[in-house]
Amino acid sequence: MKNRTRAQTIAIGVLCACLVLGGIVAIVWGTHRPAHTDAIPLPASQTSSSSTSPASPSVTSPSTSSSANSPAAAPLSPPSKISIPSLNEGSTLLTLGATANREIVVPDDKHADQAGWFTGSPTPGAVGPATIVGHVTSSRGGAVFYHLAQIKNGATVTVTLKSGKVLTYDVYRVVSVPKDNFPTQAVYGNTTDPELRLITCGGSFDSATGHFRNNTVVYARLAA
Repeated sequence: MKNRTRAQTIAIGVLCACLVLGGIVAIVWGTHRPAHTDAIPLPASQTSSSSTSPASPSVTSPSTSSSANSPAAAPLSPPSKISIPSLNEGSTLLTLGATANREIVVPDDKHADQAGWFTGSPTPGAVGPATIVGHVTSSRGGAVFYHLAQIKNGATVTVTLKSGKVLTYDVYRVVSVPKDNFPTQAVYGNTTDPELRLITCGGSFDSATGHFRNNTVVYARLAA
């Protein structure tokens, strides 16, 4: 549909190894569990590609224009780094493509200390919701988004592009949403300005499935 981004219909299921509830991180069963994930299906129009690599990413062309008072869209250079100063968290960025089975490749346990940009979403700085995902814990302890659920409205997130340009985003919404009722349109729907979405695991832990019931989703807008 013309009024949707290519990534809009992705059902995010980023599953991590730690319980995030009310901003408190607790170790499950007394030990760190490896980062893991459910399959994340792609839209029918998304082509398959690799992976957790620095390969040249695809870029989603936005279908809406910026509003008159919004920050100008940045040149479409791939992102290389994310930083969340208020949480003292961040990492270099992986590029997350798609498998031959039409699923998003998410960071494995070895790369749990790195977040990744999904190349089927807009490039950071372009109009639309650029999407970056990461784990909460790994087999080694806290991972890249260990404290993400604690971020506050008004906090800043910076994304450095490979061109060297640094983009600053202002957080305006933080939610914990059930994985079985993920608000796809709200998270991936077109926006009139450049925005950012950060996604990790959250909510209570389901010992029957070995997964967490929610996702933590952070919404942010490109600062003027």
